[in-house]
Amino acid sequence: MGADGLWVRTAHTALSGGLTLGLFLHRTDLQKEAERGAVLQPALFVALLGCSVLLYFRVSLMDPGFVRADEEAEADKNEEQCMVIPQVSSSVKMRRCGYCMVKQPMRAKHCQLCQHCVRRYDHHCPWIENCVGEKNHPLFIVYLSVQLVVLLWGAHVAWFHLNYQPTGLNVLKKSSPEKKEKITKQLQGHKQANHYIQLVEEDVYRIYTLMNYCRETT
Repeated sequence: MGADGLWVRTAHTALSGGLTLGLFLHRTDLQKEAERGAVLQPALFVALLGCSVLLYFRVSLMDPGFVRADEEAEADKNEEQCMVIPQVSSSVKMRRCGYCMVKQPMRAKHCQLCQHCVRRYDHHCPWIENCVGEKNHPLFIVYLSVQLVVLLWGAHVAWFHLNYQPTGLNVLKKSSPEKKEKITKQLQGHKQANHYIQLVEEDVYRIYTLMNYCRETT
C-alpha cells in the first residue's frame, strides 16, 4: 500500500464517519428516531454505511486481475500441448506489453499508475487508488450501488433538516413556561427596537426632504 493509497483510504473513512456523526449530532430524523427508541432506520443507515466502507476496502485492496510474469511459463506450456493436438488455425495472437514485457491476454491493458497489465481493464479509479478489472469489476458495481443509496439517504436527511426547521410558534408551544416568558420578552424587545429604528428612519427622511426643499427655494 503506497502513501497515496493510504491517504485516499483514510480520507474516505474520515468522510464516512463525519457524515454519520453529523447526521446523528444534529436534530435530524435519524437522531429523533434514535431518541424515541425506534432504532430501525438509524441501524439500517449505519449498517449500509458500514457495508459501504467494507466494500470500499475490499475493492481497493484486492487484485483487480493483474497479469503475472509467472503465468507466461504456464501459457507457453499450454501452447506446446496445443501444438501436439491439431487445432484450427487462428489469426488471434498474444501481444507482448511494451512496458512490463508480459504477454497480454485479450482485453488486457497496461496501467501506468499501477505498473501492471490488468485483465479486462476498465479504468484506474483514483478514489479507490486501484484499477478496475476482471476480478473486482462486479464488486465495484455493488460498492457504487450501496454508496449511492447511502449518499442519497444522507442528502435527503440533511436537506429535510435544513429546509424544514420548526417555526418560532412551534418552538414557543413546546417550550417550558420559563422559556416561553424569556422568548416573549426577547420578541417584545426586538419589536420595540424595530419601532425605534422605524422612527429614526422617518425622522431622517423628514430632514432630507426639508433640506431639499430649502435648497430649491434659495
